[in-house]
Amino acid sequence: MPASNRRNPGFLPVGGSEFGEHLLYEFSAEEVCRTKLIKQARHIRQRHLRTTNEHRYES
Repeated sequence: MPASNRRNPGFLPVGGSEFGEHLLYEFSAEEVCRTKLIKQARHIRQRHLRTTNEHRYES
């Protein structure tokens, strides 16, 4: 398995390796995963804060 595919499974190099590497650096799978995780974590944290606040007011 080439390194490019291991870093980003959805990536298919088009044209020369130069062009392929360029695309890889712009949209590396790691970056995509990191942004997804950050958004997810932020959402979970907001939901968590909301529920803890509700419980605080109930008691």
